Amino acid sequence: MTTSLVCRVPRVTKIFGARASMANFDAKTIIKDKKFWFASLLIVWAAGLQGHMMWLQKQDSFKQKFGTIDSAGEGSHE
Repeated sequence: MTTSLVCRVPRVTKIFGARASMANFDAKTIIKDKKFWFASLLIVWAAGLQGHMMWLQKQDSFKQKFGTIDSAGEGSHE
């Protein structure tokens, strides 16, 4: 008893409408679409935030490993 998976998987055009098919692809409408720009800016912001958090984590681990200038040379300056 075998069943075909093709009939059980819905088509993309049925879920998202005709805009999802490659035959109706139009670059001008995508560039003018505000949702596209909002999604793009959100992705760029999230990637920048992740990079900044990774940089902060690297700075903290460096400070834990080597200390700061103030704590390292406390007794030598007068």
